[in-house]
This record gives sequence, structure tokens and C-alpha cells, in this order.
Amino acid sequence: MEKFGIINDENREKYRPAFKGASFFARNIWSLADNQAIVLGTQFCIFAQIFDDLIDSNEPEYGIKIINRAINIFKLGKLEDDPTPLERNLRHNIGIEPGFYLGVIFTMKRLNPDILLDPLWKSLSDYTGKFAALYNDIFSYEKELREKDVRMNSFYFMKTQNNWSDKECFDFMDKELDNCFEQYFIHENLIIQKFIPTLQNKEDEEEFYKIVGRFHLMLTSLISLYLLKPSYKSQDSIFVELRI
Repeated sequence: MEKFGIINDENREKYRPAFKGASFFARNIWSLADNQAIVLGTQFCIFAQIFDDLIDSNEPEYGIKIINRAINIFKLGKLEDDPTPLERNLRHNIGIEPGFYLGVIFTMKRLNPDILLDPLWKSLSDYTGKFAALYNDIFSYEKELREKDVRMNSFYFMKTQNNWSDKECFDFMDKELDNCFEQYFIHENLIIQKFIPTLQNKEDEEEFYKIVGRFHLMLTSLISLYLLKPSYKSQDSIFVELRI
């Protein structure tokens, strides 16, 4: 971190709480990893957050251009003629795929890594990414509304474009989450039914279930983050029931 100028003697104490939080987050995601792996995972989380803040740290004109391109991807399914690698994989920019495969590196000791070439893993990653994106927009909506920065929030533009009340929009998002969960578990059962019969012993099966469980850990860790993050909390949130 010092090598890249992210922290120095002057700002070390200022950023210590953020780095400590990233460490706790990494331990939730990779709960079985050893200390060396947790250090690597924490550094990954910190760098992911830095790149996620790219728009906020540039000139407004640059941010507006990137936001409009992203809106075209999300709302119209349209890629520009010169898409960046990030834009080609925009649904994964919350870190689901890199987080999953980093967890696989920490976990897989016995199984043949070729099993990860099966497209069913991509389906699990896609649905986990959709969960995380929807939960993020629901939990951050109140904060972004207060800060007048709801341009990229799906809750906001679904509500405004359809002229919905908060409850109507929340009901819609709730149904979307239900659909995602249903499809996720269909694909999870398919991948279990496909590979478990091919494994040779109990130890291989246990490792396989740990790998499948990586998606569960990432999602529960993200939700825990949203529930505990001070900037997302208030006494009169329309989403306060989600914080019980």
C-alpha cells in the first residue's frame, strides 16, 4: 500500500478504520483462509474499492460520460462501439467473480480445477451479482438520496420512470430478488447433481460444497456490510425493517 502511495505516515491513522473494516469483511468472505490469505484478500478489497471510486475522483464531465454509457448498458443492453473491458463485464464490477475465484484459490486443494470451466458456475456468479447489485441499490438509496447522488441507483430510476411510490418500487425489487433466488437455487442444485456423483470420496465432496458455499459467504458478507455501515443507517428509513 505504501509502494503505490495509498497510505503514508500522514494519512495512516485517518484510513485505519477503513482498512480494519476491509479486513473484517475479508474474514467474513474467506472465513477458512489462513492469515496470509486474509492479508491478500484484504488488499484485494481495498484496491477494488479504490477502482470503484474512479468516477468520483475525476472531472464531472468524465463522470457524466461514463454514467451515461453505463445507463445504456443497464437499461438498453447497449454497448458502445468502443467498450472497455470493464464495460463488457459491468455486471461483475462489484467483485463477485474475482472474489469467488480468489476464494477458490484459498479453498481448492484436492479437486481438478477443470470443473470450474462448466458454464453453470457462470450462472451462479451472474445471479449472485444480481443479488448484490439489487441489495446495494436498496440499502444505499436513502444515503444517495440525501447526498443527491442517485443517478446510478436502480431503485431510483425504476421508481421515477414508472411513477411508483416507495412501497410499489420496493415490492417490485422484492419480486426481482425472489426470482433471482429461485433461479440461483435451481442452478446450484443442477451443479451439485452434476458433479457430486463424479467425486471419489467424502473429502472431495466437502471441498466441493465449500466452493459452492463461496457465493453464500460473499452475499451474506455484503448484506452484513450494508446492515452495519453507519452511513446507510437512519431512524426513519423506509428500509428500516431490513435492518432487524
